[in-house]
Order: sequence, then structure tokens, then C-alpha cells
Amino acid sequence: MSKYRPEPIISLVGGYQRFFTKAGRDTPHTLLSSSGNPSNLKSSQILYKQYTDKVSDAVGIKGFYTGNFVAAQVYGPEEVGALSKRNADSLEQVFFNQYRNKASGIVSKYMADLSPRFEGVMREAIRISKVDTGEEQHRAIGAKASPKPQHGKAEKVDLVGVPKLGSIQVTTRRLDRNSHHGIYGLFGKKLVEDIQYIRQNYKSMKMNKKQRNQAIADKGLQYFQGRLPTWNTALKKIRNDIIKAGKTPTAGTMRKEVFGIKSDKISPDERNLMKNELDARYFAELVNSGPSIFAHRGAAEVVLQSLGNISIYNTDGVAYSYPINPYTYAVISQFLMTDVFEYNQSALKHAEVVDSSFDVTDSYFAQASDNLTKHDVAMKRNFAHNQHMITKQTGSTETMSLNAALTGGLYKDTGRLQGSVDLQHADRELAKFIKKGLIPAAQKKATKEAKKFRNQFLDKFPQKQIYFPKTTIRGKEMGFAWATPYIGAIDAEKTKFGGSADFE
Repeated sequence: MSKYRPEPIISLVGGYQRFFTKAGRDTPHTLLSSSGNPSNLKSSQILYKQYTDKVSDAVGIKGFYTGNFVAAQVYGPEEVGALSKRNADSLEQVFFNQYRNKASGIVSKYMADLSPRFEGVMREAIRISKVDTGEEQHRAIGAKASPKPQHGKAEKVDLVGVPKLGSIQVTTRRLDRNSHHGIYGLFGKKLVEDIQYIRQNYKSMKMNKKQRNQAIADKGLQYFQGRLPTWNTALKKIRNDIIKAGKTPTAGTMRKEVFGIKSDKISPDERNLMKNELDARYFAELVNSGPSIFAHRGAAEVVLQSLGNISIYNTDGVAYSYPINPYTYAVISQFLMTDVFEYNQSALKHAEVVDSSFDVTDSYFAQASDNLTKHDVAMKRNFAHNQHMITKQTGSTETMSLNAALTGGLYKDTGRLQGSVDLQHADRELAKFIKKGLIPAAQKKATKEAKKFRNQFLDKFPQKQIYFPKTTIRGKEMGFAWATPYIGAIDAEKTKFGGSADFE
């Protein structure tokens, strides 16, 4: 880990956010925020209030800034004004049209002021895949795309054709967290407790950190080895019910039953029992009730994915990986299905620890390449992910070059408005400079003297007025809002692992 940590992966971002303020409120405040979420929730601000009929019914419209580290000029919630829905729509249209290309000036000027040694660096184009996580950015490194599942409600396998590994399901959710990726219920709770015990007592157990990590991975393997018999009991019940109905059990008929059970066939009372799992009787009830086990989302998703990608699970199987420490993963394998649509329990017998790797598969792809290091693989995939996270588009992105991203609209289903964004992916030297120098310096100065910090880092980019058509009781007139600047950084380590202390 110590060999890998000095190589940060950073994208510098910047742009403008809009605020409609009350009369006389024309001086913004400086906000400095740090978060493990690059869609920085800690930086959520009320941009303006919006109403349909009465001003008194106005509700705050929130916006946010892209970046794990953000310095921004903002207005407080008591300083923002209210707009009718019509006028708010007018503001959004003008902001979108006018600030499509304005963000680039912040990033480019900031980069030019950092240091001349970063100029003239060779740029590299990186292809982008339409996927949700950085590790799945297969096009960035020339890897295979995962085939679509045979059932629309099943998740695809994240990565296929990984050198020496085959197919793997990856997640950023930790092994010692309950209620995700097949980890759920009382068994999941016990897994979390067992791992916590190992973390707290490994020294008294006469383990070094390498042995501790292997012990944690082994606990994950034991957990899933304990789950498979129960899942198989339910799968056997489903298969037998299909046969009794005079039908042939196929992956398709099995998927239909599992999804039906997951969605509709469980009563509210039964579903509540499954969700809460309040007593030991739960396990006996599950075994006796057969397929109702899949009422629990954690089980249903895993089993449905297996049946929905049967050509993969039925041949070589799939490995599952979970972070157990920063840059350290447990790889549990193989989840293999038999011809009668049950899990091969004897195939699930490996728990491998992969460390000093940003994503679990970095080292595998690097070993199979003639010219890529682990860091090269990680950079390519994370830069592709950052661009796609913002734009939701494919195509390509470039290192050490200004990349236009978007002018802010609604971000997914959060109800929050994104600012305008442009970004530049830093090469190794610039990334070190930002991570080790720029960010700590900004945090230190902001803590000591906010005004000085604002003058040094943001006042070179003055806020701008946004004029937009405004309908009043007197008819049409021009209103104005503020476009306030921000600068930030997307730090791959911060995004992936958050604070490392809580792992240890």
C-alpha cells in the first residue's frame, strides 16, 4: 500500500453555480468542503426558492458541486430569493445556454497559474464506456465488454475476460458492511462482527497485517459457503414446483419465478419479517418456506444475476470482490451454477487477498499488458469514469487537456442542480502537486483566515451576473441572478476509500 499511495489520481474541476438572491445580497461567502462523495453532498446549497402559486409556499432548490475537495463562492439560505416556477425555468434556460463554455476559463487559468512545468505534457485520449463505476470502464484499457444478461431485471456481470481471473463482480462496498451484494441478515451481521473482532484483536492473536487481511477474506468465504445451501434449498423448491406444473425448468422459467417472488408474491407481513430478521426462527422459516427466501433483496439480486447470466455462471463461474482496506481486496470464488440451476458448493473454496491495487483487477490487466503499469490502468479507468459521471456520455476524454463537460442540470434523481463543469485530468506530477501541496495548503489557509483564502484562490474569478427574462404582474422585464465560481478536485482515493482510518 505504501508503494501505491504516493501515486494519486486527480481530475481538476471548475465552473459556475447559479444563485438568485434577495435585493442587496451581492457578496458571496467562501465555502471549503471535503467529502468522499464526488457529487459532494456536503456542498449542497440552496440556490433559490421556487413557488407555484404563493411566495409563502416557496421551497428551496438545492445545487451541488462536483469534487471531493471544493472551494466555492456561495450564498446562505437566508440570502436567496424566491422565483415563480416560470421564472425559475427562465433562469435555468439562460444559465444553461450562457455558461456552457464559461467554466473552461476557470480551469485553464488555474492550471496556467500553478506551475509552468506542467505545460506541454503529451496528451492521451482515453475511451469511455457507458457504465456506472470506474473499474468497469473496459474501453479505457481495451478490455472486453460484458454481455447483456438474458433477463432484463438481472444485473450484468461487471467484468469478463479479466486475465488469469475470468469473470468478476466488483463493488466499492466493504466486506464488513451489511445489506449489500449478497451480504444481509443475521449472518451478515455476524460477518461484520467477526471482521471487527479480527481488526481489533489481530495483534493479540499473533497476526501481522497480511495474516489479518487473509483472516478477514476467509470470513467472507465462510459467510457465502454458509449461504449457498439455503439458496440451493430455495432453488430446488422452485425447480420442483415448475416440474409439478408440467413445465420444463430452464434458466428462463427459473428467472421468472425468482423475480416474481422478489417483486409480488410475498405478503407485506412476510416481507417485513424477512427485512427485519428479529429472531432465530427466521432461518427455520426460510428453509421451510422454500423460495420465499428470495423476498430478501440481498438474496434475490445475487440469484437473479446468476440465472440472468447463466452462460457465465454455468461455465467458468464468477468471482466476487470486496474492499477490506484501502488498496486491499478480498476475492471470493467461484460462484458456479450446475446444470440443474443450483450452486456448486464445492467450487466456492477460494479467498484471495489482492493488495497494492487501486481497483482489484488493475494488477491483472497490467500483467497482461506490454506497456501498462497498475497505475496506468487505474488512471485510465478513473479518468474515463470521472468524465462519464458528469456527462453521462461515451466518447473519449484526454489527460492534461481541458475537457468540456456540461452546464448543470438535474443530477440523476437527487433533485439537486449541478453547476457548470469543465475538467482536466492531471498527469502523475501534477496529481502529486495537487494532492500533496495545493489541497493541504488551501485547507490550512481557509482555516486560519477565510477572507485571505477567498482572495488567493477564488477572487481571480469574479462572479458574473446572469440576466434572464422575468415575468411580473407588470409584464416582462429583465431579472438577474449570480453565477459564482468554484474550483475543486476529484480524488480517486477519496472517492474509492473515503477516510482510511475507519478501516483499520
